[in-house]
Amino acid sequence: MTKDGPIHYAFATPEAINWRISQRSGEVLQHQVRETIQAAFVELRHWETWI
Repeated sequence: MTKDGPIHYAFATPEAINWRISQRSGEVLQHQVRETIQAAFVELRHWETWI
């Protein structure tokens, strides 16, 4: 066993993998929400020019 063997094993556990997946999907979700909010503000400004 190498000195960093346990570290690699820890990242290979289902809990660690699920945690990493949830971290990534959380980042993606935040990015999508941010884009949606920005698009809504652009749309709002567009309508303000018509009112």
